[in-house]
Amino acid sequence: MKTFASVQRSHYNRIISAKPAGSAGQRPGSSLRSEGGAVDLRLPPREGFVEQVGAQNSKNTKTQYMNQYLTMFSLKLALLTAFLIAGLRSASATEQFPGWPESLELRFSTIQCKGKDVASPVLYTAETERLTYFFMMTGFAVRLPEIPVDDATGGFEAGPRVELQWEGLNPQMDIVGADEFKARKSSIAVRDCVEKQYRKLYYNQLYPGIDLMYADRADQLEMDFYVEAGFDYRSIQFRADDAAVLTLGPGGKLQIRLGDSVVAIERPLVVQDGKPLAANWELSGQQVSLHIPSADPERALRIQTFLGNALQRI
Repeated sequence: MKTFASVQRSHYNRIISAKPAGSAGQRPGSSLRSEGGAVDLRLPPREGFVEQVGAQNSKNTKTQYMNQYLTMFSLKLALLTAFLIAGLRSASATEQFPGWPESLELRFSTIQCKGKDVASPVLYTAETERLTYFFMMTGFAVRLPEIPVDDATGGFEAGPRVELQWEGLNPQMDIVGADEFKARKSSIAVRDCVEKQYRKLYYNQLYPGIDLMYADRADQLEMDFYVEAGFDYRSIQFRADDAAVLTLGPGGKLQIRLGDSVVAIERPLVVQDGKPLAANWELSGQQVSLHIPSADPERALRIQTFLGNALQRI
């Protein structure tokens, strides 16, 4: 096995064979000695040579470590920048940062002003690509998309609208938005006013012992009724205005016809003690109520339905 010393000696032998003793390339003070056919080159130590090599090696090591540190720092900085950009894009989609497209998630919006009230029966609004909702104390309204005007202007007019009013509601109910979006938008229409947006809207004690929650569900309006034990779900009733035509459609849907369009409220889904119960809408003229034949009035009840996914033209 070759050792470091033998390899070094072989290297020097090649140098000696190329540059014999006394040549111009020989270092002054060096000597050659031959023993048994082997040539040994002995060089006198150069003053300060070891210190220079050590300093150079130390400098090279520091430079190498510095390059590695800068490389890792640049990589981390690039990753941090990428995560920051992704976070801002995600936040802009959900928190309404200026300059970014709005999310399709249903938002419950209200206008709050400093030092003055905006007189309007509409407390909250929400909008999808197809429907606009108006939430009032007495009920809510649904407006269909705009309709093209058949004239030279080529403009649009407001779509048909239906208002659904709760029958026999509790006038002392509490209406609050929940799960607020952090970013707020200033209202251009009214000075010193701010638009707040929420993911959920609660009508606490819509009827005694019955709460109502509005929320977004895949671009639909979700309506959840929570009936406390000992209270009657049959208190839940609403009436459509005279302009609407109500029918019970396939699958137990409540269909609301406005002009040449139909919007549907899905058949109610009812759960009591973790078990689903059969339920249907009951229709009497313009008044709508619920029928849950196997419900136990002594136990809590949850009723869920959805509006807006079945919009269609006739």
